[in-house]
Amino acid sequence: KHGTRGTFYAHASVGCLHVRPVLNMKTEQGARAMRAIAEEACALVREYKGSYSGEHGDGLVRSEWIERVYGARLTRAFGEIKQAFDPKGLMNPGKIVAPPKMDDRGLFRFKPGYATLELDTALDWSAHAPGAPDPSRGFAAAVEMCNNNGHCRKFDAGTMCPSFRATRDEKDSTRGRANSLRLALSGQLGENALTSDAMYRTLELCVSCKGCRLECPTGVDMARMKIEFLHHYHKRHR
Repeated sequence: KHGTRGTFYAHASVGCLHVRPVLNMKTEQGARAMRAIAEEACALVREYKGSYSGEHGDGLVRSEWIERVYGARLTRAFGEIKQAFDPKGLMNPGKIVAPPKMDDRGLFRFKPGYATLELDTALDWSAHAPGAPDPSRGFAAAVEMCNNNGHCRKFDAGTMCPSFRATRDEKDSTRGRANSLRLALSGQLGENALTSDAMYRTLELCVSCKGCRLECPTGVDMARMKIEFLHHYHKRHR
């Protein structure tokens, strides 16, 4: 109906359905489609007396829909409890109580006007952006595969991410490196941020173990990105 496709998976034991529409959130059309799908999903949840957030928190994405599901009286009660225990609104502002609109593009990772630098890449990244007119777009798309799920911060199993496990510093996680690269590629860290010494320090503890490539839910390959980064860093600093 909305001209998109998606992935669907579930926990049958508790009737928890995950719906992941594939949307281009860099465009106004993508934001409108997300809004329309969310409104219709919320209506279905109400009809079948379910939980809109399932096993997850409401957060910035779903808090807007709380009143539709729980009603005005309970929503006011949530606000009264929040006021009683957190009168200055310091804890998780915008969550549950007084939430923003879920399609407020000012809160998006890809804000209006988002664009990335053109690069003469050393490696072939075309698989990440097939058919893109700008060949460097593939590298940016590979970096943007990080969706901030934080799997690289886990300690309970697997390999990812050994340097973060040692330092406990966000910049040494796969997510921290990917976010730094994304912000640099989109000009949000200033001129020449991609080849700066600060970026070198962010990437230097990546041991190229490929744990992220195998264990990250979206297959972020930081080892390969580090190769690309080092090419541009040494090209500038020689």
